[in-house]
Amino acid sequence: MRDLAFALAAPSLLRYWPESLYPTYLTCLAQGQPVILPDSAFWARHYQAYEPRLVQLDREPAPLQVALSQLKSSRLGLYFEALLAFWLRDRDYHDFELIAHSWQRQHQGQTLGEVDFIVLHHGTSELEQWELTLKFYLGENDLTQLEHWRGVNRRDHLQRKLSKMLLHQLTLARYADHAISCRRVIAKGRFFYPLHGNQQRPDWLTPDHPQGFWTTAPVSGFWQPATRREWLAGYPETALMVPSKRFWYPGLYLGAQNTAPDAQHFEHLVLRRPISHLVRPNGYIHDCY
Repeated sequence: MRDLAFALAAPSLLRYWPESLYPTYLTCLAQGQPVILPDSAFWARHYQAYEPRLVQLDREPAPLQVALSQLKSSRLGLYFEALLAFWLRDRDYHDFELIAHSWQRQHQGQTLGEVDFIVLHHGTSELEQWELTLKFYLGENDLTQLEHWRGVNRRDHLQRKLSKMLLHQLTLARYADHAISCRRVIAKGRFFYPLHGNQQRPDWLTPDHPQGFWTTAPVSGFWQPATRREWLAGYPETALMVPSKRFWYPGLYLGAQNTAPDAQHFEHLVLRRPISHLVRPNGYIHDCY
């Protein structure tokens, strides 16, 4: 349930399309309708409307557990998709209807790609294409440059990801003989800033986007290795933290701010060769990587 709350409540990463993407964005516009970046108010409004359902699922989680049990992959991106698909299918809490999920685009017998969501917005009676991305990027050097935000795989950077979305994924014009009237990019995750370096936030990022910090040195404290599923909501399976240096190998760690067994707030540490990341909590959703 905490991950579902994160999927909704976490603010979007992007406030607007960065200037370096303007040529790519204009090419995308020439192929169809404008591409919308839902703002933080959009997600806050829908999270508040869904809170009663989250409380209910916290008491009776079986419907969510059944939906997630159908996943055949541990990839966080697919997990994130499944969480938002579950929310979209709960029609009593919003004006959207999920028409298709992971729809295969084909032309003359060849698969052109996969569309994350086809959504009918009952408030406007328009058919929309939604494309999702969940990214945890580390910022280095000039943080205004998209290519300086990189993932665990250093070939994966923000410039490459957003260009691919605009040029290859957001190109759907019609679905089942109905025109696509709106295209939305759902970009969430967390960006990590250097603890001892340039921490200037680029203007194209939402001011309240989930964020943390990284450093090259491990830190002392109470830590435990995190599972893959703990990357989203950043809440460990057990609140008991143990002080141990044997855990200093590449990976994600969760650390309690105090040693109480019922501690509710956590710090997050990621170690990766040749650098490590120190992540501190920020805002309602606890930091995670």
